Amino acid sequence: MHPILPSALRAATGLLAALLLGGCLSMSAPPAGPASPSLTKVDSARVTLWNISLGKKAGQVFLYGHVFRRYPAADEDTTHTHLAITLFNAGGERLRELTADFEPRQIPHGYRGPGYSAFAVPMDVLPEGTMRIQIQARDDLASDPARPVR
Repeated sequence: MHPILPSALRAATGLLAALLLGGCLSMSAPPAGPASPSLTKVDSARVTLWNISLGKKAGQVFLYGHVFRRYPAADEDTTHTHLAITLFNAGGERLRELTADFEPRQIPHGYRGPGYSAFAVPMDVLPEGTMRIQIQARDDLASDPARPVR
């Protein structure tokens, strides 16, 4: 056997094990329950929502995602844009509504692509019967004057 082959094989095996273990440890599991709710997104004129998911961290359910600038609105102010999150049951009835922000509020310009921000919203306890979660980007505060800050 070639003398370099065993050391290269050991290095490749160690790298593969590190990648597999690192990926397994960093993945977030969906919330426990009979079925995870479906996630729907509604983009606004200024931003689009992307990569939305539910996950658990330290036993708490979070809603994660990214917010990208939309073109041609790339130069517009996004500091008044916020997220309206609505939980629905199987019959389409609203169970709960809340609002959230993303960070940074003013989405920066991207160097080679559109700028983006991220959000991680703690969902506390999902109401029983939650079948769908709608995440809607809203561009101004006027659409929701009594907006609670979360």
